[in-house]
Amino acid sequence: MTLLEILIAMSILVASALVLITTFRHGGMSGEAFSAEHFTAMFLAQKVIEDINDRVAVNPHYFTALMHSAQGKPLSVVDGKSPYFRLLENTQGFGTLRSGEDDPIVKASGQLYEQLKNYTCQVDATFVKDPASPWKPLPNLLQVTVTIAWKNKEGRLQSYRLGQMIHGIDTDALKSIQPDLVADFSDEIAIKALYQFLDPTKRPTSYDWAGFLAENQGGDQETLRPLGAILAGLLMCETTCREYDGVIRKAKDMLKQLGKKGKPSVVAKWREHLARLREQKAASLFYIFARLANDIKRLSQFRAPLGEARLGKKMYAVRLKLTGVPVLLLNHLVKISLGFATAEASYREILVPPHAGVTPNRRIAMTHHWLDLRKMGLLMADQWNLEPAKRLAEHQKLLQDLIAAYEGRQPGFVEYLRREQEIAASMASLKSELAGLAAHIKRSLGVNDQLRQIQNKFS
Repeated sequence: MTLLEILIAMSILVASALVLITTFRHGGMSGEAFSAEHFTAMFLAQKVIEDINDRVAVNPHYFTALMHSAQGKPLSVVDGKSPYFRLLENTQGFGTLRSGEDDPIVKASGQLYEQLKNYTCQVDATFVKDPASPWKPLPNLLQVTVTIAWKNKEGRLQSYRLGQMIHGIDTDALKSIQPDLVADFSDEIAIKALYQFLDPTKRPTSYDWAGFLAENQGGDQETLRPLGAILAGLLMCETTCREYDGVIRKAKDMLKQLGKKGKPSVVAKWREHLARLREQKAASLFYIFARLANDIKRLSQFRAPLGEARLGKKMYAVRLKLTGVPVLLLNHLVKISLGFATAEASYREILVPPHAGVTPNRRIAMTHHWLDLRKMGLLMADQWNLEPAKRLAEHQKLLQDLIAAYEGRQPGFVEYLRREQEIAASMASLKSELAGLAAHIKRSLGVNDQLRQIQNKFS
């Protein structure tokens, strides 16, 4: 080849290489911009999900607000238009923002504002469907989807979605819980309790009314049915108290062993465990009385004397033993309010003043539980007319003191406390907000007069 041919060939090669290099370079820059925009969108979406999780954790009422929001709409992430975009530099979570840190992103923010002004955020919340019943949503479980949208340099709309299931408490449900949803004791349980009362060693092959009436030598099923349920309830109450009293005693012994020299976090853990045990004992007794309520009412309404025709020959022969049953049940009824009261007092010991072994996040979670127990106590005090107005005033003062302690440090938690203030503004508002729970308390704790009537019938 001549030198001229070599020069021409080299020129073509260089020109082609320049075209390829330029093409790849522009493509690389475009890909780099694409990645940067999507990385920003991923960061924003993750930030919103974290804020929602933190907010639900410090303010249980916020979960209900999420449910009500349903389908959201796109809102700019700057100029304070979206509630989820305040101080993006904060990485500690919404619940720990201090006063003045949660300012909107405005033009004065400089480069951050320019970087984010083209982005919008949309938050959607829908109930998660039950896999076993697709037409029925699961309670207290939401699918939250965050959509970050923006326009690229070519003007095309881009989006990035991030979803998460979030569990919480539907506070609206507390208004509509129906006491009738609690099932009465079955006939089989009632018959077993009657056999147990007559002769604990008796083990029939089947538990039916025909067999028991034959064994009892008569009796009226309409009378024996509620009586058997009451006897079963008493047995369950005694078993529950015996088992819980044993583990409560062990927890107390452990705290005594730890004493003042125990590690603060370990002591706090056992104190909380003790509070939980006391609460669980009271709640178990409460549930038993909720199931007994209808049968106690039925038995108290019998006007005729409970003689041999109604009780049957064998039950009538041991009728004096029955006189103690309503008294024992009344004692267990009192243990419900005492159990919740001692559990509330245990939380108070940990939280007032704050125990050294409790982390700030754990303190907030325990305060939620503590205030719920106090509301339960207020409803019980109103049911039994135990100075409800005085107790309500003490609760209102406690809420104000907590707001003063957390103001400017925990905005999400303060938001929760202010909602609690609205709920406890009066006994009427408390009973309205917790209507379902109030109905359960009236049903379960309102049997004291009926138990006294039954005792008089046996006497």
